[in-house]
Amino acid sequence: RIEGKAVRLDGEETVEIALAIRNDAQGVRLLSKSGVPLTSKRLRLNGIPKRATEIVGRILAVLFSTLDIEILSGSPLIRRRYLDLVIAQYLTSYTESFTRYSRAITQRNAVLKRIGNGEASEAELEPWNEIVIDEGSAIMAARSTVVRDLRCFAKNHHRRMAEVDVVKDGLVLIYHPAVGNNSPPEMEDRLAFGECLRDGIELHQRREISAGRTLIGPHRDDLAILLNGRSVSAYASRAQQRSVVLALRLAEADVLRKETNEHPLILLDDVFSELDPSRREATATAISDADQILVTTADEAWIPPTLLAKAKSFQVENSLLIPS
Repeated sequence: RIEGKAVRLDGEETVEIALAIRNDAQGVRLLSKSGVPLTSKRLRLNGIPKRATEIVGRILAVLFSTLDIEILSGSPLIRRRYLDLVIAQYLTSYTESFTRYSRAITQRNAVLKRIGNGEASEAELEPWNEIVIDEGSAIMAARSTVVRDLRCFAKNHHRRMAEVDVVKDGLVLIYHPAVGNNSPPEMEDRLAFGECLRDGIELHQRREISAGRTLIGPHRDDLAILLNGRSVSAYASRAQQRSVVLALRLAEADVLRKETNEHPLILLDDVFSELDPSRREATATAISDADQILVTTADEAWIPPTLLAKAKSFQVENSLLIPS
């Protein structure tokens, strides 16, 4: 059981997430094939049971960890998830659109396979096409808007942290919506994305029937992350990549603050370990304006003195927090 409390502008809120052992009708504990007890997740907001979609964003938080490098080097799925988690914290309707879209894609793929096997007609795609266009355009419009804001904030943060790397264009984010057009125009309008999706579906439907899956739509979007016009994942050093990812996370906090007027909690896990002294100082300066930050490190010497001087410090010993 994990419980978190936060003070928001409209008062204090408590979020609780618990795992409960599952029993059958006779009260006997249910086990998996490997003998591990089966559990169910229970969520509460201020003591009241809620769905996951109603919990997201109630305690605003931004987490940086070493695994975030995968945003740069991993599959497009990881970059889409990064955008989705940012948007979901401030736009409730986004999660609902994403859920309806995902279900429609599953159903549409099933129909495409049946058409390919001669078991259904193309007319059966029409209701699923409409949902894909309606919900997909909402997702794309939200992603396009958030990338615009992230681009501006991240570029400024990166400039402060890594001046030595900033020449030419600096850090640039480019959203690539999968609308069936290799060079879609820059846009944020939902109706415009809907028109592009409709045209793309008409253009590629025969290919989709042959493939048995939907080939366009936000489930195939990507986000290009460039440093001075070149792919960060392919050309940047490890230290440069960490600076870029941290800039993305700080930009995420800026977006949440802009959209909600709330200050998110910023969690930085081992952020200074692979940085040289100059980058550590620049990073400490970049995060100094945040309202509340929690920083973890295995070596206190890695934290710049300017940041350490105004921080409360604790050591973890035998699972206990001990003031330094």
